[in-house]
Order: sequence, then C-alpha cells, then structure tokens
Amino acid sequence: RGVEADLLCKAPLPQLNTTDILKIEGTLPPDFATASEERLSHLEIDFVAPSEHPYMKAIQSCMKVLEERLRFRIQETVDNHNKNGGSGRLGRTSITTKTIQPSPPPVLERRRSFGFAAQVPGQISRLDKRSFSRVIWNGKEQEQISNLCTRVMEFQAAFVEVFRAEKTSLKLLNIFVNKMERKFRGVYQACVRDMLKIQPGFKRAITMARLLNTEAQHTEDTRDERYEVMDSSFASYTNFMQAAVRTQEAVFLYAKAVAQSSGGSVTRTSVKRLYRILEKLALDPKAARGEEVRTWDAARMMVLYDTMEHIARGVEQILEDHHKGRVEVVRVKERFSEPTSGGWSDVLINLRFPSSCKELSKLPFELQLGHSQMMVIRKEMGGHHGYAKYRSAKEVLEFLTYDPENMTGSAAGSRKANFRSEASEVCFAGIVPLPQNSPAPLPLPGGVTHESHG
Repeated sequence: RGVEADLLCKAPLPQLNTTDILKIEGTLPPDFATASEERLSHLEIDFVAPSEHPYMKAIQSCMKVLEERLRFRIQETVDNHNKNGGSGRLGRTSITTKTIQPSPPPVLERRRSFGFAAQVPGQISRLDKRSFSRVIWNGKEQEQISNLCTRVMEFQAAFVEVFRAEKTSLKLLNIFVNKMERKFRGVYQACVRDMLKIQPGFKRAITMARLLNTEAQHTEDTRDERYEVMDSSFASYTNFMQAAVRTQEAVFLYAKAVAQSSGGSVTRTSVKRLYRILEKLALDPKAARGEEVRTWDAARMMVLYDTMEHIARGVEQILEDHHKGRVEVVRVKERFSEPTSGGWSDVLINLRFPSSCKELSKLPFELQLGHSQMMVIRKEMGGHHGYAKYRSAKEVLEFLTYDPENMTGSAAGSRKANFRSEASEVCFAGIVPLPQNSPAPLPLPGGVTHESHG
C-alpha cells in the first residue's frame, strides 16, 4: 500500500466531465433551461459521488490502511497496559466487543441507577494517563498521508469545477437532490409520525434535549488552547487524526456507560474516515474563504433505543454527567422536531471530556441517541451507500449556490426552512417553538429555484 500511495500521488489527476458524474436516462427537452422540475420529472438521473470514482477509491484504500495502523497501535497500547498489571477493564474484551445489549428496565417509571456511568471518569482517566507515544504515524507514513490529503483536495476542486462550468449540469444536480430528498424525507418522517410520535416519552425526549441544549449554551467557549484544530496544514491532518483515534477509545467507554444506564445498546464504530473529513472541508464555504472550520465528530458513537422513553433517559443521563463534571456538553441538535433536510431524526450531542483529562479533552466527540426503527428503515433503503450519494450531491449543490451575504438563503437554508413547517406538525410545535418566518430561497443558476415539497 505504501508503494501504491506513492504511485497514486505522482500520477496526474484524472480528467472529469459531466457524463462521468451524471448518468441520465431520457432526453432533455429543447427548453430544458426554462422547464420546471415537474416537466422534467420523467428524467432518471444518477449521481456518481467523488468517493465512487475509481481514482478516489484507490486513494481511500491507502488512507484506510494508514488509519488502521493507528487503531492497531492504540489497541496494542491498551493490551500492553493490561499485561503489565492493569485493571483489565480496558482490555481486549472491551476493545473488540461489537454490541452491548442490556435488558431494558422492567418498570419504565423507575429510574435506573447511574452507578456504572459514575465509574467511567476513573477508567477514562487511566486511559488518558497511558503512554500514547506509539499511537502516531512514523515519518514515512506522515509523508504519505499528507500527499494523499493533497490529492483528495485537488480532486474535490476539479469535481466542483465541472458543475461550475456547465449550468445544465447544475440544474440536473438540483433535480437529483430534490428527488432523493423527497424519498428519504418521506420514509423517515412517516416513521416518526406513525411510530415514534405515539410512543410514551416522545414529548419528554424533545423537552429533555431542549433542556440539554440550554445547558450547552453556558459551556465555556471551545476555542481555547487545548482544542485540537484541523486547518489546511498537512501536519494538522496527522495531529488531528492521531487525537481522534486516542479519543475514540474513551468515547466507546462513555457511550457504553450511557447505554447501560438508560436501556440502550451501542455498536462498536471507528473514527470518522479522514477522507470524509476532507470532503466536508473541501465543500465548506467557510473553509474556501479561509475561515476556521470545526470538525465535531471525528470520534463518535451511536446509542440505539427501542423506545422514545429510553431516549429521554439517555439525554437525562448525559445532563446529569454534565452537571457533575464527567463530561462537558458543547452542542445539541434535537432532530425530532427539526430533522435534517433528508428527514433523519435523532438527538445529536457534541461533548468533550473535562480538562482534567489533558490529552482527551483536546477533541470534542459526537454521541447520537437514535431509535432502532430508524436504523431498520435506513438498511431497507440501501443502507449508508444511497444516503452518501445524496449527501455528497447536496453538499456540492450547496457549495455552488452559497451566498456569503445571506447564508440562510443558500440551498441548505431554504431546504431547512421549508422542512420546518412539516416537522412542526409532526413534533408538536407547542412544545418546541419553531421559527414562523423563513427567508425566500435564492435562485439557482439557470433560473432554477428550490421548491418546497410537502
């Protein structure tokens, strides 16, 4: 893989054109530029995301190998600690465990003890004090990852230029995004409306998430010297990912504690792929203007629940941990009343470990509290692959239609504004007030406008 990485980075970038990115079944009418989306609904459009291009697939494979080396080194560090007389709590069993599924409380009204969660800070502290000297890339690996990162950013820039040069392709991309958005939004929000909304605890989960968000407003600013920031420097890429891999082990411990205290289950996941972090960075208008862009979810876990009442308990657990200084809540997104533009609903919480954990407190992490039924639907709709295509297309579209004078008028802002009126009906606007007035969407090139699809 090292030889392959060197060869890939020395090779010229592949030439891109519209036919490589947008696959169309059907004939474009002569008045395509002025035709409404309804008239063009017969067109079958497929979008080939940057990550699906053969060249980018090869780049991602090399990056994955380098990332797995970091994961192996952190596991080796933990195992060596246990062999040398460690407590064993953080040994191979917890590292390789795939799923923890505790039995739900027999009586919902009786709150479970949070004793296990109270023990976690000590475990995390022991993890933080270990020697992480080996959990780094060596000099050659750092050179390779830097060259691979350069190639990703160059390819993303070339990819965007294909749409910037052809307004027709931008309109086709808009049609694809709208179709996919309606598909995902319709199915996911049908689940919220027909299944989750009628469960006991639905209102309480929203209320608790809003309360936690209020607490997050009072958390000290994350822009301090201990925070690990990824900027455009290549040294930053390596430092950031090394910090993420180290933090992930502690995040797994904390997510397991939350799950066991609130009747959820946690599936072992890896850190966010560096390719995906770079993809978001390349398509962020703020980064294009040279502004600092935060990555909140390099280390992340998801806790799944079978009922909304248990989701409320999970939020309650995190609120208690925040008050007791076990974690610091930095940001909360309550997405049952304000879903994503694609209709996904959960409670997304960004946290960080307290300053007493000097190494681990450098990087915020993400914890998603979701409903198991939503995950079942995601798998039935093709899993992550279909969503990734839609997400990538939407990010390209929003990047190209971004207006620095009116961020809420961008593609992202207009879609979210259009969707809030639908979400408020599903999720009781009386409990969670939503904005009543939304700015008008900005026009897209070629006379296309973003429309609200109910």
